[in-house]
Amino acid sequence: MSHATRLSICLCLAVLSLMVLASAAQAAELRAVDFIGPSTGWVAGDGGLVLKTTDGGKTWIVQHKGGVDHIYGIDFVSASRGWAVSSTDGILRTTDGGKRWSRRSVVSDGGSQDLYCVRFINRRVGWMVGGSPDDRPEDTHQPYGLLYASTNGGRTWTLRKTVASCPMAVDAGSAATVVAVGVDRIQPTEEGGCNVLAEWLPSGASWTGPTHFPGYDTEWGELYAVDRAAAGLVVAGGKYSGGYGGDPAIMRSTDGGLTWTMTVPPALDAVRGITMATNRVGYAVGEGSVTKILKTTDGGVSWFTRSVPFGSHLWAVDFVTASTGYAVGYREGATPVKSLVLKTVDGGTTWKRVR
Repeated sequence: MSHATRLSICLCLAVLSLMVLASAAQAAELRAVDFIGPSTGWVAGDGGLVLKTTDGGKTWIVQHKGGVDHIYGIDFVSASRGWAVSSTDGILRTTDGGKRWSRRSVVSDGGSQDLYCVRFINRRVGWMVGGSPDDRPEDTHQPYGLLYASTNGGRTWTLRKTVASCPMAVDAGSAATVVAVGVDRIQPTEEGGCNVLAEWLPSGASWTGPTHFPGYDTEWGELYAVDRAAAGLVVAGGKYSGGYGGDPAIMRSTDGGLTWTMTVPPALDAVRGITMATNRVGYAVGEGSVTKILKTTDGGVSWFTRSVPFGSHLWAVDFVTASTGYAVGYREGATPVKSLVLKTVDGGTTWKRVR
């Protein structure tokens, strides 16, 4: 075989490989998003997929594929250092902006647990939450929710707390306190409410909570996302047992997570992602029969809708300024599933698809 023939075959295989990667990236549900500026950010989702853009979504690079199952959370503290967590006990870490990812595990006995969210406040200190709900006997309070902390940039993780509910999201405004929210699959006691909120110290030595859904006759509650703003403001989103199949819920605290009030927002069936761009302006996304994005301009007291020009299920949202933000998910009704990234530069008034 001539040198030219071998070169031609190699080029064809390289092109084919890129086409397979591109096809897989288009078909994945995107479940997580994090931007460090208006132009540079990452999205992640099914099949261990991580995509990066440096031009505000005009072009995307596949940085990771395979090795883990669904990536549920991604977090960057700089242009180089980032982390992602997934089902099947996968923790990914990069120190070069996503060019190379190393994988860690927190299970040493060959078992598996789902990891849902990771948050770092700097290059060394971070938290991660998840659980193994399938391993817990039904209708018992055996702990199966797990909260981990790292003080060395995610090279190693320490289990700080096990709880009888499953944390789905975590956030920290500083090293002082951390707020975790989640799901309790246990039937409530006669006193009512589900253990879905907790605030804990990074040392794991002290807790306030868990806290019930306040002021509502709920049989169950589920919270999927949380975000802390400055001055003690915290918002969380999910759903509760207010109607058939549940009603959407947004929780709000002004004292760092010690006490909470609940709002039933319009349009969505459940809130899957939530973010505060400022102390006043925030956004929430989720699932519903009509695709809407929610916005608040009063610190989460009230929420109104913004329309999206296509049917979609949105998993996560991130704003880098009060006006510029991104939301990720997948196109409803598309076969196969089509990944979706939406962008706004006018505070959510209009959205365009950038992937």
